[in-house]
Amino acid sequence: MRSGLELILLMLAASTGLRIVAEHRRIPYATLLVFGGLGLAAIPNLPRIATPPDVLFLVFIPPLLYSGAASFPLRDLRRASGPILRLAVLMVLVSCAAVAVVIHAIDPWFTWSAAFALGAIVSPPDPIAVLSILRPLRLPREITRVIEGEGLLNDATALVLYRVAVVAAVTKAFSPWKAWLQFLVVGIGGAVLGLAAGAIILRSRRLTRSIDVADSTVELASLEAVHA
Repeated sequence: MRSGLELILLMLAASTGLRIVAEHRRIPYATLLVFGGLGLAAIPNLPRIATPPDVLFLVFIPPLLYSGAASFPLRDLRRASGPILRLAVLMVLVSCAAVAVVIHAIDPWFTWSAAFALGAIVSPPDPIAVLSILRPLRLPREITRVIEGEGLLNDATALVLYRVAVVAAVTKAFSPWKAWLQFLVVGIGGAVLGLAAGAIILRSRRLTRSIDVADSTVELASLEAVHA
């Protein structure tokens, strides 16, 4: 566990350094990350470290979602709610189903539940990579806001799909209607809980904004709430 944590800290430090280089050299950050990963993979005799998935979800995903949601204007979310929801929910569902159909057609021994699990993993695009590459083109604000808003929601859709597919794979029973119902229940329930948690966090930060220690504590608790 200790070596895994050290590896995560080292990766965070390396990614920060690459971000600084990208800003100074005006190079897309995602491109530097790809070349950095290739360089890391080329190093011989690197130790294989198994890190628990919960650690990755706690360290990487919550800060990205929290910072993105905190900086995203609610007014833009309301204006572009239609395109954002279509991309973040409908297109992720379509992409997941398309991947599952192709995988199952290539290898029939690949069960439908396992195929949908793979589709859920690869279906959500990374908006940070897309924006870092397209930023020099100076896209209209409406397009960038739609991409950013879709990036805040598509991971949630994919995670719910992945959870449904894994449960179906473990239980050896996959019913499209039951899977769709479970997706709706988990998705709507998660959205309601997220809105409730967001309202509580917002009110708490209004009270602690002038107290640095208390505000930092509330922010850390907010990250944990995003992870939960």
